[in-house]
This record gives sequence, structure tokens and C-alpha cells, in this order.
Amino acid sequence: MSRQRIVKTHGRNPVASSLTAALALEMAAISRAAAARIVRKITLAAVPFLLWGSPADAQLASIVCSISASGVNFGEVTGQALASTGDIVLRCTGNGSSAYTLALTTGLSGTYGLRQMANGTERLAYNIYTEASLGSIWGDGTGGSQLVTGRIQMQGNPVVTTTVPVRARLPVQPAPGPGSYLDTIVATLHLGGNTVQTTFPVTAHEAPTCTISATNLLFGDYTEAQLDGQSAITLACTHTTPWVVGLNQGTSPGATVTTRKMTGPGGTSLSYGLFQNGARTVNWGNTAGIDTVQGTGTGDPQNLNVYGRIPASQTLGAGGYRDMITATLTF
Repeated sequence: MSRQRIVKTHGRNPVASSLTAALALEMAAISRAAAARIVRKITLAAVPFLLWGSPADAQLASIVCSISASGVNFGEVTGQALASTGDIVLRCTGNGSSAYTLALTTGLSGTYGLRQMANGTERLAYNIYTEASLGSIWGDGTGGSQLVTGRIQMQGNPVVTTTVPVRARLPVQPAPGPGSYLDTIVATLHLGGNTVQTTFPVTAHEAPTCTISATNLLFGDYTEAQLDGQSAITLACTHTTPWVVGLNQGTSPGATVTTRKMTGPGGTSLSYGLFQNGARTVNWGNTAGIDTVQGTGTGDPQNLNVYGRIPASQTLGAGGYRDMITATLTF
């Protein structure tokens, strides 16, 4: 009878009751007072066990997540700082609640200080950050980088989707060669002792760009003796961009790229030529691969001299003579 009364006294705590009942069966010969003392001790010892083995903790290990990413695309590089945002998506099933961390690799640069996209041997610098202020570099917690942390809370839902923004910035930098740039980043999710990974691309495109300008070619006074003059063309093209510069025949009637003419008073004309070299032996025309000038952009201004010559022994009336040449830059 004493053993039954002990069970009933502590029946409000199922774990404590079962422990007490088991003890009472083994201690049939002890006094009622001693059994009561033992019951109190066992009940107190069971409380921390109940907290440590709570159903909520048991649910933590039942969350399973998959990971995917959309990638980051800066689009066309403009010479200005650019920002772009991608997404990492966590799709989780199960129940309970669990903290997670997200780590990113360095990519091809091997350092978190400055990630890089590549196009052959050309490089384009950028980085990825943990927050909108772009103050902390997102990495794996080493090399001055930070992890992104969060918590998955199922709250009875069969599926919970969490979207984590991937904020990236491309700083102002010298223009690299034109073409498509790429880096590949590995994202690693750590959750409840489990690890899953995905990769995503970081891309940008450098379009070839060029500018061109020219100075006037002023021959001065012509006295029927041979007269030389010179002007300059200045161009600037993005690094490694191939370019070709051609000069047309001008605006005077009947002119060609080998027999150019300036027009003067009463429609009279004065013949002259434009050349690629100071000796004035290589004509400068407008047919690529034949009589044009070609080169490769450096990202900085490049100067081309235009060498002019008016042949001697041309008799014509006094006055001003002029022509208009179009310089065409092809890239």
C-alpha cells in the first residue's frame, strides 16, 4: 500500500512518477518516511533531465534545407561604380527552429580583400557584402570577412523559404579589355550539423568603346614650291580593343584618296596628298587592310600624325583653298 500511495502523490509529473514507482519496487523494505525523502530527491533530479530533453530540442535536427542562388550580374561596365544584387534561397522542410550560417568562398582571386572576375588574362575587381551599407565583406569568417547568420523557424509550416540578398559592388577602376567577365562563388549553408552547398556566377561585360578627334591641317601660303603640313588625330579605345582609322577622299568634286583636292575661287582646285609617314611615301586612304592605319587600344589617348603635301608647280589664282576630310575610326 505504501508504494501505491507514493506513485499517486507524484502522478502529476509522468517522468517523476515512473522513476518513483521503479524505485519504490526496489525499496519495499524501507520506511514510509525514508521513501518520501527519496521521492523528493529523485523528483528534483528529474527536472534538469526534462529541460535538456525537451520536445523543442528534439525537433531541431528534423529541419532539412536545400540551397540555390540566382547569381550576380553587373551588366555593362561603364567606367563608374556599379552595384548589383542577387539572391540565395533556402527552402526548408521539417519542424522546430534552428540557427544557420552562410559562408562564401573567395572565388578565383583567392582573397576576400578583393574578389575578381576574369576574361582571359584580364581582371575586373568587385566584392560581396553582408549588408546594404557595404561595410562588411561576406566570406567564411577569415581574412577580415564575415559570415551571414540567421534562424529557420518552421512554426508548423510544411515549407519555409528564406531569401538572403547577395549585395555586390564593382568599384571605379581602369577599364580592362572588352569582353565577358566571370567569377564563380561557392555558398555553404551550415544548419543543425548539416552542410549543403551551391555555386553561383558573378558576371559583367566590358563593351569596346573609342573616341576620336583631330586638329586642322594648315599648309600656309603656297608659292608653287612643294609645301608640307601636318595635323594630328587623337583616339582613345578601351584596353586591348583593335581599331582602324581611315581617311576619305574629301568633299571636292572628282577627288579620290590618292588625288585629293582643295577647292578655291571660281571652282579652281589645288591637288594635295595625305600620308601615314613623315617621308610621305605611304598614302592614307579608307580601305581597311590596304591603306588605313590600325592599332590596339591601351585605355589611354593615342596620337596619330597626318602628314600632308602639296606638290610643286601648280599654277592657280590667288585666294583661299580648303577641303574637308572625314576620319573614320572602326573598332
